[in-house]
Amino acid sequence: MPDSLATAAGDPLAFVELTRLLRQRGLAHVDSATLQLHRLLAAILRAQPHQWPDLSTLTVRLLRATAPDDPWTNPLAGPAWRQFLPHVLVATDPHRNLVGVEQDVAWLLDNAAKYLRNRGEPGPARSLCERALGLRRSQLGEDHPDTLTSASNLATDLWILGHYEQSCRLGEDALSRCHRVLGDDHPHTLRSAASLIPCLVYLGRYEHSRRLGEDTLSRCRRVLGNDHPHTLVAATGLGLCLADLGHYEHARRLGEDALSRCRRVLGDDHPSTLDAASCLAITLRKLGQREVARQLGEDALSRCRRVLGENHPNTLSTAHSLAIALRELGQYEPARQLIENVLIRRRRILGDDHPDTLRSVRNFALILRELGQHEQARQLAEDTLTRMRRVLGDDHPFTLLSAHTLAAVLADLGEHDQARRPEEKSESGFQRG
Repeated sequence: MPDSLATAAGDPLAFVELTRLLRQRGLAHVDSATLQLHRLLAAILRAQPHQWPDLSTLTVRLLRATAPDDPWTNPLAGPAWRQFLPHVLVATDPHRNLVGVEQDVAWLLDNAAKYLRNRGEPGPARSLCERALGLRRSQLGEDHPDTLTSASNLATDLWILGHYEQSCRLGEDALSRCHRVLGDDHPHTLRSAASLIPCLVYLGRYEHSRRLGEDTLSRCRRVLGNDHPHTLVAATGLGLCLADLGHYEHARRLGEDALSRCRRVLGDDHPSTLDAASCLAITLRKLGQREVARQLGEDALSRCRRVLGENHPNTLSTAHSLAIALRELGQYEPARQLIENVLIRRRRILGDDHPDTLRSVRNFALILRELGQHEQARQLAEDTLTRMRRVLGDDHPFTLLSAHTLAAVLADLGEHDQARRPEEKSESGFQRG
């Protein structure tokens, strides 16, 4: 509706006068509930070009103005996005003519993708991320900060889907452009660097991830301060990397400080706090403090389920790690029940060949081994190793751990010659890595 007409329609006295004039001149039929224009006048008006946005464009702008930002790290946005999502998907349909609102569309697609990831749908989220990145590249160019944001968003989704190499390439390209365009200390550069660290860890590039993590944390502390959310995310990521490298005490000190600051600055239930708690529980378990790790892990899992939902990637990772702690404490039945639940969800959400699914299968095999179900453990361990080799390659750390698991199960069954074969391949892989 044009602004002048909207103003008149919103003023009761002006609206009455306007309709009186239309009725007196025979241009419209007016009663208490309706206003019907004369057919000739209506035809003339329909033939005129619109001077205001069409409905599709207007809908996109209204959604952009009202939808909350970043449902990935803002749990309070979840209920709103549950209502917004179907409208956003319809309004941003690629077959619509949305000229002039491409950047609003890209923003909506990026945030819709984050919401879908939150509820355990990274596959559908990927197509939205790709569309958002394509729109921003074509409209803004490769180096625009918004384009780099979309690139990082897609890299995160690819990582969750288990496409680690592809995710890492995209993340490293985005980080390189951030360094060149925005500078080494820009908050966007630091956030991009922090998001790359987990992917490097999953690829087994531990030293690279450590160097990047230390540099990123140092810059975050200097530029943003010790309590900034970006700094806390960087500290959590570096702590987990140090634990993977065997620097457990350093990882523990860093993790405890990060968790303390997260709780004070962000609150006990913030996603970054929950991630910090889960990562510290892993470090404590590796230090042999299994009971403390179990208590911290159980609290983190309870909060993750309530705040993030059962299918959120962080909820499933926290549950997976807690199952390991329970197994190491000898609580095999609770561990079994927990890992079976994780495995069902990961198979449904990620598929049978996803590395996280395979890691859960490997953990399940170890629990069955402790329960004396060696033949079932063997079947799972053999299948896991075959899939790991096909998906990640012979020398990936996850593959090597799967080989160790199969060797241990075969040794339990008295098949020592068979047990040595995966062990020998595993050892050669460690030497090459």
